[in-house]
Amino acid sequence: MYRHLLGTRTGCSQVDVERVLGDAISGLKDLQEQVKRLLLFFHGIVNVVDIVIQHYQDDYTPRVQREEILVEAVKVKIHFATIQRISQAYIELSDKHIVGGFREIGELGLADSSITPESRKVKELQLKDYKARSSSSVRETSQRAQRELQTTLKVIVEGSAGGILIQRIYS
Repeated sequence: MYRHLLGTRTGCSQVDVERVLGDAISGLKDLQEQVKRLLLFFHGIVNVVDIVIQHYQDDYTPRVQREEILVEAVKVKIHFATIQRISQAYIELSDKHIVGGFREIGELGLADSSITPESRKVKELQLKDYKARSSSSVRETSQRAQRELQTTLKVIVEGSAGGILIQRIYS
């Protein structure tokens, strides 16, 4: 079933396949670390915007100018909070399913030319089972991340600057 992907039809040895899988896992882990660093940056931006919003809510800046500053600050906060939530979901999905999937494929040893056809079928069924479990987990994780993002955005829009953003958007 997956032989053409794992090397038996392409003439790649198991060592070649394992090296490619190892390189892919290593690259994905590097990407995950970079996303984690970006996540910290986005979190910092959201915190700075909170400070700006708090400062201008209490400031004696003219009302119209203060509202414009607050509206822009809330927009920035919304953008970075969205990116922050998406990054968190990616890290979770990557760790559980992308890197985990590569590990599972490597551990099954489907590229091993010495396994029997019966053993290969069992391993292919295991891979199919992993795919089914992962699909439902990815769906659940994605839906949860969407709900969390919606809640976060609602809190930001309704709570920031006393609802000024809502008034400005709909007026």
